[in-house]
Amino acid sequence: MERRGKHRTGEARDGIDFAFVDKKIAIECDGEIWHSSKSAKRRDYHKDLILKKKGLNMPTLDELIQPEIFQDELYNQIAHIVCEINATTVIEIGSSSGLGSTQAIVSGIKTAGLEEKAKVFCIEASKIRCAELAKNHRKNSFIIPYNYCSTGLGDYLSEEMIECFYKDIRTNLNNYPLEEVLRWRREEIEYIKANRIPFHGIEAIRNHNDIKSFDLAILDGSAFTGNADCMKLIYLAKWIVLDDVNGIKNYFADNILDGDSSYELICRNLNLRNGYSVFKRK
Repeated sequence: MERRGKHRTGEARDGIDFAFVDKKIAIECDGEIWHSSKSAKRRDYHKDLILKKKGLNMPTLDELIQPEIFQDELYNQIAHIVCEINATTVIEIGSSSGLGSTQAIVSGIKTAGLEEKAKVFCIEASKIRCAELAKNHRKNSFIIPYNYCSTGLGDYLSEEMIECFYKDIRTNLNNYPLEEVLRWRREEIEYIKANRIPFHGIEAIRNHNDIKSFDLAILDGSAFTGNADCMKLIYLAKWIVLDDVNGIKNYFADNILDGDSSYELICRNLNLRNGYSVFKRK
């Protein structure tokens, strides 16, 4: 292993924290404060390109990340909905390691005393994150992890659609170069193929458990399958929570549900991170 100062990407300001050169892995430990500005994102993008040329890869899907939905307005909304409607069949897409919205679901279930009745199906495509999810909730038997991709490969937004969205709809996505956004999609698909992650997680959950409908669906998965996730769950879920409605992930899903007379908008906050919406079937 080589530390910062010994392994450089080519310029002094582009040093990385650690490099397992023999395994071709690079690791950054600087945290959000050093990587969240627009200039930092562009710097990191060019750094990644240089690292790739050198055969070093930055971990992505298998990187454990801090939960975004944690003890905030959306977290409280989810816990309240679960408790209020006595939700016993819940599907969560994009559970990560289970410390964010998953924990909010658990809080609602325990408050309502539904531990013996509830089943929470958590879809997470990353092997490492899904394993961590199972570990974190090993004492909650109602949490059922699925290491699946929620939809099929053909359900991913095409690069052409992503480029049109990027150019026509101004969102936080524009803080990143378009080529980087397209690279995210390619690498996500490559990861799923390389790790043989099964597709069609939503259908698998329904078939394995003979589920006709869900009390609650939380859509916070891949940035490139939110629309497909919504289309597969619309009319199957009594309540639907969308995170990142200001971004490409759930922008289209939010508009679909908003225009569907079968669903009622319960609340929306576009100012919390990338925005969220909650819909209830009429």
